[in-house]
Amino acid sequence: MTRHSKNAGDRHHMSYHEKQKAGLGSKHQRIGSDSQLPFGYCALSSYPAEDPVVSPSGHIYSREAIIEYLLNKSKDLKKAQKEYEEQQERVRADVTRQMDDARAAELADFKSNTEDVLTTGQKRSQAQISVGTSSAAATDTDGQTVISGVTTTTVSTEQQRKRQKLIDETDRNVRLEQLKSVSPWVPQFTPSAERVILSEPPKRPPSPFSGAPLRSKDLISIDLVREDNPDDSTVRFVCPVSRKTITSQKVVLIKSTGAIMIEQAAKELAFPTMTCPLTGKTFRQDDVLELASAGSGFAARGNIEAKVHRPTIN
Repeated sequence: MTRHSKNAGDRHHMSYHEKQKAGLGSKHQRIGSDSQLPFGYCALSSYPAEDPVVSPSGHIYSREAIIEYLLNKSKDLKKAQKEYEEQQERVRADVTRQMDDARAAELADFKSNTEDVLTTGQKRSQAQISVGTSSAAATDTDGQTVISGVTTTTVSTEQQRKRQKLIDETDRNVRLEQLKSVSPWVPQFTPSAERVILSEPPKRPPSPFSGAPLRSKDLISIDLVREDNPDDSTVRFVCPVSRKTITSQKVVLIKSTGAIMIEQAAKELAFPTMTCPLTGKTFRQDDVLELASAGSGFAARGNIEAKVHRPTIN
């Protein structure tokens, strides 16, 4: 008995590197801190936030960018709502038409049934006529039937077969089905797109990241302090309490005052007395919102791998 490794089909005909060069299989790439959005940058424009605001999900935006996004989404929702209402009107019209057709069919059926009802006298007279006709019927030797002086010809099976060869008596619907199977290029047989059933759109535009309904009055204005570093062209922001550069640390926002600070500084200076160290105003635990942290090149700080799905072969 030969070993499996000696068989010709024990391995794939393409190696892993050949598949990658051919563009097959999903591709993974590790991304560093340069590919992550730094803290204080707008999540829509990827530039340092101008007139920064924070959404309830903790993401920072430039006010102009997020307002423009909400306006465009509101227009799209109005258009989607109009299309949804038109669809509902078509559905109601179809239901009404089906009900009318069913009612008309019932009336036609009732009318045909009432017209077919015969009185007792009519049935008796018809029975007498049928008896007289049957007694007068006779068949001659040539295959012709004589009824009350009228001669009719009986069609044989062979004659019916010859007639079917010359005259197509197939039902129209049956002919259309036969034509559809052999002539798919006929316009009335070509496939058509099915009508898409639309779902009712939401009342308010969704948040770009969380998907929750977002209004302009839900945005919270904040003050970001830029780092004074003329030698570096990269814009960075610092914590206004500890004066530390904010990179990938956890940052919290006090919604009632609009103050932001590193979580460590908040635990040491703000949370013990529930007083904002910048404004001196008290706040509640519900006013604390954790902001979205900036990414880094370390796996412990979030997703650092990008994946692209590509076709594969087995």
